[in-house]
Amino acid sequence: MTQIFNMEPNEVRDLAREYLQEGVTSRAIQCFERLLWLGELRRYEYLRLAAIYNRQGNETNAKRVLGRCIVTYNN
Repeated sequence: MTQIFNMEPNEVRDLAREYLQEGVTSRAIQCFERLLWLGELRRYEYLRLAAIYNRQGNETNAKRVLGRCIVTYNN
């Protein structure tokens, strides 16, 4: 298993895309959350992460991510 904490943001982004294609949403969430923590999450990735949380029934985290997206891109 690859450690996402020692990777560059583009490498983490590629891994997230790969995990989503394979259907491993839990690991994709970890990748997107790492990018969020680094401040490297792109607008469509915020929406993708919120959609994944919403699909899992986790509305609290979906709202948290969307709220952060609004704050980030409305300044």
